[in-house]
Amino acid sequence: RDTDKKRKDKKKYEGEVDYITLEVPYTYAIVMTAHTYYTSVMLSRSPVWQFTGRHGETQDAIQAVEAVMDYQLKSGEQLPVMYNWLYDLARYSLGIVGVYWEKEEKVICRYEKVKNSVFGIPFLGEKTQKIEEIVPGYEGNKLFNVRPYDFYPDPRVALWKFQDGEFCMRDTSEGYHTLIANAHTNPGYYINLRALGEQVKERGNNIPQGSARIELPVQPGEENAPGPGFVKITDAYVKLIPKVWGLGDSGRVEVWCFHLAEDTVIIRAAPLGLYHNKFPFALMEGNFGSEEFAKFGMLEIIRPLTDILT
Repeated sequence: RDTDKKRKDKKKYEGEVDYITLEVPYTYAIVMTAHTYYTSVMLSRSPVWQFTGRHGETQDAIQAVEAVMDYQLKSGEQLPVMYNWLYDLARYSLGIVGVYWEKEEKVICRYEKVKNSVFGIPFLGEKTQKIEEIVPGYEGNKLFNVRPYDFYPDPRVALWKFQDGEFCMRDTSEGYHTLIANAHTNPGYYINLRALGEQVKERGNNIPQGSARIELPVQPGEENAPGPGFVKITDAYVKLIPKVWGLGDSGRVEVWCFHLAEDTVIIRAAPLGLYHNKFPFALMEGNFGSEEFAKFGMLEIIRPLTDILT
């Protein structure tokens, strides 16, 4: 048994492969079967988001709501996010998705030849002029996946009650160009972006793009990329009393949002401002239990069988 354990550890932690053991992908088959079942049941409906009246609303009113939500599902590209959400449920027994409201503005730029003019009076000749057009884009709910390893709920409450916790955080990364675009669209939304840009430029462009737990290789051409590139962002949502935190005179509990960039620069600190007054995440687990922090998963149950088959 000790010899078998050493061989398994070398294979698992050092990547040393022996040709004595034949791995049977039973776990993978079960996960894909479960995911197929989840998606076929939940995502094959038309429409996916279905509603019913609670106070005698007419069928036309219900269908109007379903039409709006179906538009958001398709134009807001929610279906791929939900597809991956259900895959995380099958793989980790924990699926997490975030939601926010998006109001897009598309900047369409092109060069056109226009006639020369002075004070509106045309004369001979043409010149090339840059035309910039602001076009309204999608407006509605947007979803995004959260990797379970990058999600930090309050550990003093069970995961299924994470909304009752004092805080909720996640790690992510954003392109500096995205931060600048959001700051331009929503003036005052971000702070300290200049300080962040200067700091990241000093550090260089070799920043891991993704989770801090995984060091990804630098893509070809990124070695000398202009600008600060991508930055690590920690989104923190905290239930706090502004008077205690030195953030105002209110003595009531409020939900605040903090964005910490590169672990050093706070680029946002403001009340969340959403009417549901909850953390902007939805979570689902693949098993039952009321008091455990996290439930045991499907893979934990079938792993002994997989080992026996292997």
